[in-house]
Amino acid sequence: MIIWWLTNRVDRAAAPDRQVVIELAIGGVDAPQCWLLVARDAEPTLCLEDPRLADDRYVYVEADAAALFPIARGTRSWSDGLADGSVSVYGDPALVAALPGWFVGTDQPMRTGGLTQAVAVA
Repeated sequence: MIIWWLTNRVDRAAAPDRQVVIELAIGGVDAPQCWLLVARDAEPTLCLEDPRLADDRYVYVEADAAALFPIARGTRSWSDGLADGSVSVYGDPALVAALPGWFVGTDQPMRTGGLTQAVAVA
């Protein structure tokens, strides 16, 4: 559910111009991963396999479910999770700095218009 909520909190107008992959490891570095593709004015896409874009188009997020749950629900900001160290984000410095802005704020409702589809990339 956390991934679905995160997907529906993506602010498509604020997402990057080119497609970027957010690689999520919920539970730490050895946890199962999933990938969220985001791009401006495009429906975010959840992938069950790595979409294999260029390395400079990845942002890596590591956190346990307890840290991501309030962010995904919109009751806590990405900035708070990053500041207290409960969420780690790394990758291209410009993408890392921009990531919190790709999601609607804690004072805004979650998008509910679209159904997120899981895509397995061959």
